[in-house]
This record gives sequence, structure tokens and C-alpha cells, in this order.
Amino acid sequence: MPRVVSGILLLSSFLTGAVALGYEVVWTHVLGFLVGNTVYAFGLMLFTVLAGLGLGAHIAANHLSSPSRWLPGLTGSQVALGLTVFISLPLWPLIPALFAQGVSGAYNRDLLAMGVLVMARITYVFLHNRRESRTRVLPRYRTYEAHILGITFAVFAAGVMPFLWKYETTFFLAGELLRFLCVFGLLIVPAILMGLSFPLLLNLYSRGSHQVGRRIGTIYAVNTAGTVLGSLAAGFLLLPRLGSGLALRSAGMTNAALGLVFALVLLRQNPSRKWLLPAAAVSLALLLFVPYRGWDIRKVTGTYAYFDPGWRGQQIVFAKEDIQGGLTSVAQIGSIRTLLSNGKFQGDNAEEIITQTRFALIPALFTQQFDRALVIGLGTGNTLRTVAHLPFRRVDAVELAPQVVEAARQWFSDVNDRVFDHDLRVKLSVGDGRNFLLLSRERYDMITIEVTSLWVTGEADLYNREFYELCRSHLSEHGVLQQWVALHHLRTRDLLVILNTAAQVFPHIAFFQGANPGHGLLIASSSPLQPDYARIAAFDEDAKINQDLQLMGLPSMWSLLGELVLYDHSYQQAISSLPAMTGLPRDFSSTDLRPYLEYQVPKGITLSYDTVKPNSEFLQRFRIASFPPELAITNLPSENERNLIFGYIAERRGDFTQALSRFKTVEGPDANRAQREMLRVHDTLPNSVPGTD
Repeated sequence: MPRVVSGILLLSSFLTGAVALGYEVVWTHVLGFLVGNTVYAFGLMLFTVLAGLGLGAHIAANHLSSPSRWLPGLTGSQVALGLTVFISLPLWPLIPALFAQGVSGAYNRDLLAMGVLVMARITYVFLHNRRESRTRVLPRYRTYEAHILGITFAVFAAGVMPFLWKYETTFFLAGELLRFLCVFGLLIVPAILMGLSFPLLLNLYSRGSHQVGRRIGTIYAVNTAGTVLGSLAAGFLLLPRLGSGLALRSAGMTNAALGLVFALVLLRQNPSRKWLLPAAAVSLALLLFVPYRGWDIRKVTGTYAYFDPGWRGQQIVFAKEDIQGGLTSVAQIGSIRTLLSNGKFQGDNAEEIITQTRFALIPALFTQQFDRALVIGLGTGNTLRTVAHLPFRRVDAVELAPQVVEAARQWFSDVNDRVFDHDLRVKLSVGDGRNFLLLSRERYDMITIEVTSLWVTGEADLYNREFYELCRSHLSEHGVLQQWVALHHLRTRDLLVILNTAAQVFPHIAFFQGANPGHGLLIASSSPLQPDYARIAAFDEDAKINQDLQLMGLPSMWSLLGELVLYDHSYQQAISSLPAMTGLPRDFSSTDLRPYLEYQVPKGITLSYDTVKPNSEFLQRFRIASFPPELAITNLPSENERNLIFGYIAERRGDFTQALSRFKTVEGPDANRAQREMLRVHDTLPNSVPGTD
């Protein structure tokens, strides 16, 4: 083989490997904000690509086995791959419209797609049998295959499917099947064409050689080097700089250019078809210079999350991509700005501020020392800002996605006060929170975690037993861990597994449910949770913390204890329901080796009912009737302070009769505060509380 040809084939092996892995990186990235970012969505993409590669290799082995077809097949596959990528680009933004119709819409589209596939198979069988019946007698099953297929599908669609809707799993399968159809429809043809290329390169490079093994090893090594470089370049260079759309166009142009090189340099030209090559070159040049407007972010993000219309109607003021966090965007309507990660809500400058402030203040109730704090997950930066209001000597913060930091800095400075830029105590790092702890030797008095929803792939790692053990090893003797638990789109059985997993590591755990019942807070510590009166009284007098409390509509830090649902004894009672409600053993926990939550929580996305209600009802079954005696308040000066505190707690719990009873008994310096709260109760519900006239 001439040295020039050998060099071209080796270079082609390198480039095809680089482009193939580049495609996979970009496809995974794009599908994350188009069809979903669960472990199942990634599995569907991987299945489609591997199936396509295998089918392409099968076609190369069985239909392009003649040496005369190797080079034309390689040339055609590369040009066709480039053209397919270009042609399919306008189809990607159409996918979210399929999810915006809801789960019932997904079912209808699933049924339609299955019907089309069945009809295609029936047509193929009918035509194939008709052709073969002219030369031989067909087996009986072949004669009736088309009829059996049609009848089976009709019975399934009309009789079986409606019956299955009473099961939760049906909703999940309908949603996942829609994801699969979208992924398969977009990726199967490019994957098949990629699968054709490498076997043909192997054949061409080793043809006529006496050292076949050496040549195969060489081309494999070059191809592997290309895949490594391609994956790195796609993730860390092309995506951040070009975006996913231009990255796919660049990869498609590389394939098409390779095909043209093969045609010009290696492929013998047929005189009767000389016009084909210039026509192909002109077509590719036109594709290259066609203006690319990019994707309308309002149309390509958000609908997959909960099968709803997403964020249409809002102005997208910020949209950037990176390999760590995917697509980070900021949607604005009026004065309200919303931070989105892959179309998934992460925070805003409106109502969510109240919830995120709790992520800092509730664990502060039980923090005994204020040396170091750690915030995992930046979001809009509100939680970090609130933690910085506390008297910590040092505050570390970790955020996975660089563009989330950029969005918080540019668009949410009114929420975070840019404490990560101006407060010398705050050190913000870009990286994975779990890895940050693995590499850290520090011990923290408070660790507060604010990450995205648990069903997003990778987030369940922060709810596994090993992560809780890691946090416990990095907490000080009386350190406190706070973790957000979303009660929406979460089945009660999965909530129980979360609570039980934490209980396998921490001996003292409390669970809070605030004004927004869809948000729960898990507070855990190795030591008994003991609020200190003097410390919290000082917080109430702090101007910045008092401003946070006013924003939440609370008169005191003590009011937050009124949101306590479970603690120690009641917590143990709740998790004792695990075997009866789930069939799992009493000591079951989600672990890295058995990632129960990673695979089970996504099943809550497509449920036909709101899970907040059953989760709240379950928690209320075990809610303590009054303040738990095992939760001791230390350094109480007198009974007056106790009555004031318990008045705040009762008021927050909605027990206004008990609140008034407590406030009336307060004397001394706190009497004025008690009187204000009595007026507050009168003004809030004057007709609902006995004895208020």
C-alpha cells in the first residue's frame, strides 16, 4: 500500500474516532435539556448509539464485503453522515413540543409511533411474502404473520393499554417510551453510518498486508487516540465556545470533508459520473455557508421535566453551555428572573428566596460553633448570602457549573449581594461538591446543601449512605448538616428511603416542612440538636438576619421551630413504616453500589397526582403534638423566655389558642414582644381564636 494512502487512512481513523466521540458528548449534552437528564435518558441514548454502531458494522460485514465496495462505502458513509447531521439539526427543537402535551399526549404519540412501525412491518412482510411465494411454498406462520401482527396490536391498543392506566408504572413507561422514540429517531441513522466507517477502514488498511495483526493494532490505537482527544475537545473546547448547534455542524462538516477527500484522492472516478463529485462539493459548500440562527432556547428547554409547557412566553436574557452543568439560562418576565439548569428550575428573585433562606437559618438554630461553613450548590446565591450573614469565620461554597456562577453574578446580584466577590470570608470553588469533600481535610460546623432535584442524574449520589458518611466525617463534634428534600414529584416510598438512609449514619435527625409544603429540610447531626437561647436571641437582634426574617414574614428565629415535623422519636416512628410501605428491609439504604434512588426517584415525574399531598399526610401522621421534650433549649434564663419561645412555636404551627396562652404569661423585658405577637395573632385570625374579642 502506498505510503500516502496509508497516511490518509490513519488520519481518517483518528478523525472518525474523534468525531464519533464528539458526537456522543454533544448528543448527551443536548438530550439533557431536550428529552431529560435522568439515568434512563442517558441509557436510551447509549442504547441507540451502540445499536446503530453494531448495525452499521453488520451492514459492512454482510453487504459491503466485496473489496470493490470498501472505498465507495467509506466515502458514501462519511458524506451521508455529514448530510444527515445537517438535515437533522432543525428537527431537534421540535422535540419539546411532544413533551408539552403531558403524559397522556406521550401515550397518544407512543401509540401512533408503534402503529406506524407495525404497519411498516406488515407492509414489508406482505411484499416479501408475495415475492418469495412465486418461487417456493411459504411456511404457514409466514403466511399469517401480517394478520397476527395487526390483530395483536389492535387488541393491545384497544383492550390492554386502557386497563394498564391504573398502574403508576404505566405513566412512567409511556414517558420513557416517548423519550426513546425521540432519541432513536434522531440518532439511529447517524449511529449506523458511524458504525459503517471503522470496519471499512480496517479492511482498507490491512488489505494485502502480510502483517495484518500489526496493521489492525495500529489503526485501533490511532482510532482510540482520536476518541480520547475528540471527547475532551468536544466537552471543554467546542461546547463552551461554539454551543451545541455549531459543534454538531462542525462535526458534520468534518465527516463530509473526509468523504470528499476520499473521493478526490483515493476513489477512482467513473467518466460517466464525473458530475457527481462537483455536485456533492457544491452542495456541501452551500450547507456550510447557510446562515445558522441557532436554537430558540424558549422552545428547546423545560418541557421534558414534568411534561408541561415549560418556560415559553418568557424572555431568555442569558443562555450559555458548559460540559459540567449543560445549558444554563435565565428567563425573565417582568421583573422576575428565573435561573434554569437544562430547563429545570433552580431559583428566582421572587418567592423562592423565602425557601432558600430557610436552608441557612434552620440549621443555624442548632449550630453551636461558627468557625467554618460549607455551602454545596450556589444556584442564585441566596443561601450563600444568608449563611454569610451568620458569624462564621470562613464560608466555603462549591458549585458544579461555571455558567451558574456567571448567571448568579450577572443576573442575581440583587439576591446574593455578590458575597462571593466582596466578602473576604467567602471562598467560592467550581467543582463537584462530593469530590470537594473527598479532597478536603477541613471540618465544618455547618454543611448546607442546595442542589437540583433528586431525579436529575448524579444528584442521588448526594443522598446515598456513603455521602452522608462523608459529610459526617467532615462535620465538627456538634456540626449540623442541612439537606433539601423536594416533596413534589417524589413518591412516599422514596421519601422513606431518603429518611431511612440518613438515619443509618446520623443518630439525631429532624425534618422540617415550611410554608411551601413541597419543600422539606432534613437536619442531621452526630450530637443531640440543642438550640441555644443566648445565641438565637442575638440573631433576632442582628439587622441582616432580622431583614431575612421579615422577608419570610416571621417575627423571630424561634418561629422556625414551629415548622418542625419529625425529631428523634417521631422520626424513628416514621421510618419504621419502611418495611410495611415498601417491602424493603428495616435497615435498607440507598448506596453507591445499590443506587436505589438514582433509578426509582425518576418514576415520580410522570405520576398522575401531586405527591405533595400524600407526602404531607404521611408526615403529619407522625408529627409531634407539641415541642419534643428531647429537643432541649439550653441557657434559658427564666420561664418568661420559655413562654415567649413556645408562643412563637405555637403561632407558627397554627395553634393560635396555645400561642395566645403562652404570650399572655410573658412578663419582664420580653412582655412588649409578647404583646406585639398577640396583636399579630388578633390581626391574622380574629374570628378563629377563642377569647380574642
